[in-house]
Amino acid sequence: MKTTKSNFAAGNKSQPTTQAKPQNFKVLSLIAGLVLALLPVSASAQISFGDATELKGAGYAPRIAVDGDNAVEVFQSESGAGALEYRTGKVGITGGVIAWTAAKKYQTGLAPSVAISGSYVVEVHEDGSGGLWYLTGKVAPTGTISWAEDAIEYTNGYAPSVAASGTQIIEVHQASQSNPSELWYEAGQFNTTGTVTFQGGANYTLGFAPSVALAGATVVEVHQGTSPALWYLLGTIQAGNSLEFGLGFQFDNGYAPTVAIAGPTIMEAHEDGGGGEWYSTGLLQGNGTVAWGTSSEYQAGALPSIAIAGPSVSEIHEGSAQSGTIWSLPGQF
Repeated sequence: MKTTKSNFAAGNKSQPTTQAKPQNFKVLSLIAGLVLALLPVSASAQISFGDATELKGAGYAPRIAVDGDNAVEVFQSESGAGALEYRTGKVGITGGVIAWTAAKKYQTGLAPSVAISGSYVVEVHEDGSGGLWYLTGKVAPTGTISWAEDAIEYTNGYAPSVAASGTQIIEVHQASQSNPSELWYEAGQFNTTGTVTFQGGANYTLGFAPSVALAGATVVEVHQGTSPALWYLLGTIQAGNSLEFGLGFQFDNGYAPTVAIAGPTIMEAHEDGGGGEWYSTGLLQGNGTVAWGTSSEYQAGALPSIAIAGPSVSEIHEGSAQSGTIWSLPGQF
């Protein structure tokens, strides 16, 4: 039986004094129009999950990205810094990823994250010494990714998360390993040469373990605050490739949050600190907040990562903390 817990209502809590002071949110007609025109899922929508499937081989800290029917997963092959591997798959008509390819090494590092736009892929990771690097690639019809020859260092930091929509890329990361840390974003664009142009970023708040999702010009970010509080921020990409975030709000309690967005619909998942994984869905509001439904426990595991493609949800997680097993879980709205 699923259990539920009450979420904080949208907009009823502002960031605590330990969070950096955010800018005032400018509500754009783009968001308001999107919410009014597209209401396919209510804030309290439930997701039907299927059975989890253990993927072959050992792995840690998996991250997943989906665009259309293409899925890419990246993960560590060791519990610490070392080989990074990837798999690709296809999103099935009943949700989740089918036909995963065999895992292949593509780089070395730590804490990878991945985004896909069409057949183009961007991956970010730590180097184990405080540097953050990106690598681009393209998915072939066979499922193999043709990666760029070299990864490129773009800034310093920890725990990166990346999202893409069209040619736009947004990355967020911790400035330090402390909790809380300054959280920074970097905004960039795919180039026709296969590289990424990052146009500078900024500190947007304080927190830990950030995750970001992107749909058009709308950005949603979630992170841990003072444990175990979980916070979200909405942002909008501005002219000149800058990013303006609004006020932050506490929406739940937990650890290691992950977020995905499709139109006005948002899905978030996280650990509860006791071996359980929980999710909640939300809906963008015209006032620059998210109306969240109640959260539900859906699986045992650790370090969840989620992606949405239409009504399908694709989730990846470790079997348990530092277990070395990776599981794929399908779901549908």
